[in-house]
Amino acid sequence: AELREQLRIQNDLSSKRNDMLQENLRFGAKEREALRHQIRSLTGDFHILADKFHAENVGGRPRIQREGVEGKGAQSRMAYRPDEAYAMRQPTHVCELPHQALAELAMLENHCARRERLLREVMCVDGISW
Repeated sequence: AELREQLRIQNDLSSKRNDMLQENLRFGAKEREALRHQIRSLTGDFHILADKFHAENVGGRPRIQREGVEGKGAQSRMAYRPDEAYAMRQPTHVCELPHQALAELAMLENHCARRERLLREVMCVDGISW
């Protein structure tokens, strides 16, 4: 009788442990699916960001072979030819330049670049817009 009682208790504990493991497995499967969904979303966002980066990046521009040129000199190499969309994005005023380009021009004593850097500094200090 005592042996049967010990077996019953051990069986109950084993059953509880199995139930707990099953619950943990279900929770893990739900969590795994949520993580997979987040990975798919982040991968899509990454590809969008990478495409935008490559569109702006100099190294990401398409190369066009010059027609009728043969040989191994500079004329025979692949050359970049900007399209209309790329040309439309070029800055037309110093206020459109990124900070790095503006700083480089200012160091070369470009008056417009120095003025724009001063304006941006005032904007930061006073909390106003251009």
